[in-house]
Amino acid sequence: MPGDRAEQIDIEPIPSGVVVKVREGPNDDDVFIFERKFEYPGYELNTVDCGLDCGVLQLVLKRMQATMLRLSKATRTPRVKIDEDKPTAPPQVALPQVFAMSPSPSMSSIPTVQVNG
Repeated sequence: MPGDRAEQIDIEPIPSGVVVKVREGPNDDDVFIFERKFEYPGYELNTVDCGLDCGVLQLVLKRMQATMLRLSKATRTPRVKIDEDKPTAPPQVALPQVFAMSPSPSMSSIPTVQVNG
């Protein structure tokens, strides 16, 4: 991109890389002559060391710090021996209670549709 000025270049850091867009002119907001996404997993844009020197864009990517997950000791329920020879009773299931509703005095005045079938 020799000859391009800094006002024509948009640099957008993204996870694992950078998006570079070059506009046709300094005032052309939506007209890009170059647009490319550079993706390098494990790297991120180092904005301090990037620059434009004599029309040459220099982008520097640095390796991202790897994050390690450390697991801590968790408490657990102590083990209990189960007697497998002893018969077990089936679980008791509580049945839902069913209530009959009494008819209201207005039930006789409400028209209903009966289907004979």
